[in-house]
Amino acid sequence: MFEFIKNFWREIFALTKTWSIRKQMLFCYVVAMTLILILLLIVVVINLFYIRYETVSEIDNTLNQQAKQNMLQLVKETAVLMGSQINQVTVMFEFIQNMIFAMSEPETYSLMPLLSYRPNELPEKCWVYDGNNQKVCLTFSSYINYTKINASSTLLQNLSTLDNVWYSVYKLTSNIALRYYMYFYDEKIFKNFPGMVVQQNFTVENLPWYDYVNKNQTYPFTSNQYTDKYIGNTSYPIITVVYPLNSTVNTTFGFIAADLPLNISAFMLKEIYSVNYLKTGFTTIAYHNSSLIDPVNKFWNGETSPNFTDIDKYVWNQLVSESQKNETYFFIYKGDIYRVAGYPLGISLNETVEENNSNWWYMILLIAQESDVMKYREESKEKINTMTGLLIAITITCSIITVAVVTALIHFLSRSITAPLKGIKEFTDKINSKATEKDMVTKEELDELKEGDDQVADLVKTYKQLAGSLITRREEHLPKPLQTSQNRIFPRNELYQKNKLKWKKLIDKIPN
Repeated sequence: MFEFIKNFWREIFALTKTWSIRKQMLFCYVVAMTLILILLLIVVVINLFYIRYETVSEIDNTLNQQAKQNMLQLVKETAVLMGSQINQVTVMFEFIQNMIFAMSEPETYSLMPLLSYRPNELPEKCWVYDGNNQKVCLTFSSYINYTKINASSTLLQNLSTLDNVWYSVYKLTSNIALRYYMYFYDEKIFKNFPGMVVQQNFTVENLPWYDYVNKNQTYPFTSNQYTDKYIGNTSYPIITVVYPLNSTVNTTFGFIAADLPLNISAFMLKEIYSVNYLKTGFTTIAYHNSSLIDPVNKFWNGETSPNFTDIDKYVWNQLVSESQKNETYFFIYKGDIYRVAGYPLGISLNETVEENNSNWWYMILLIAQESDVMKYREESKEKINTMTGLLIAITITCSIITVAVVTALIHFLSRSITAPLKGIKEFTDKINSKATEKDMVTKEELDELKEGDDQVADLVKTYKQLAGSLITRREEHLPKPLQTSQNRIFPRNELYQKNKLKWKKLIDKIPN
């Protein structure tokens, strides 16, 4: 390859030796400018690609950090929102608990007992249809006795006093709780407000979360999503918040619970699902066993309750890891890349967990498509690519115009130099030729020789002086008529009267 290039340029240089000075100057300039243009374009392209790479990297880092901070902050605020909504219910739990404590001191307990009703004994005039099309009694609670306890028992009489406050409790939280109910382990009494006819063959043991609560009676509990078909018949997707009822000696004798509908327009938990990030972002709730509480979102391919570990087990393990709680993670679902941020809702139900990430029931997940998060990066890349192409095109165009303009200037400059030189060559050829007297160059023709620009003007002037002296001397030594035969009788001595040699001086210098 090297030999080929070497031979190629050798042939080119050999060919240019036969060209005129003007053509050689133009050729050398065009070659030099072409090489400079190529090098310039290489430098420009390398710089542009480097700038684009650095710009895109900086945009990536900025967008990544900004998206991570925004999503983590938003998901934390969403968890706080859900915690505050559930806290409205748990505050009522505490209120009822304190009321039960007060029942043990009749001298200070001022609420009067009311009648206790089984569902089929509720007064006809108290029945109404609520906003969920349920037939309920908003005046009294109802109870189910699984041990045939006497309605005049002390427990039922004490619990009937709560009917004085149940309606206020229910109205204060009607935008989040569907119903309240209590269960007492020893007496096996189930009491609910508002009063209603529960589903046929209902037992507390049939509730999907009862076994866990029965085994862990001293701890609060929140359930996974299930359908409201055990107590009521709304078919709403609901979760249940359960709180232990403790005696004054700190023993658990029952629980109080509330059913909270999910993503239903009349209830506040719908606000959790309305939180989104950018166009494709959405919020979902994950239970502590990684099942997703996402009742109406069609994102999960129509699955009622998908499990996040089936989507990406590694990401789920990172989300629940205490050391990784300030990060966002990526998973692939249906061929697209998604970014997810999570924040846990603690077991205490009235605050989000900051220090301890192990005791939680729900995790709020904020999910957004990565292409949406990095949309500005793609737009920036397109703009940079467009401007890169435009800059390269402008550079090439300006370089070509510059080469063309300078080539034209070189062309006219070379003509101003070569024209006088060409005239000098032609005059020299005529002087040196064996032209006849008629064809010889005259001084008038020599005076017409153009002197050109400053670059060759001195050369032409010097040449004119030299050529003029030659022409003058040649005219002086031309033979004149009638004098040739008179003056030159004998062969002419070529050195005589030439003012080149001084014979006397030369003879005197000859040694004896």
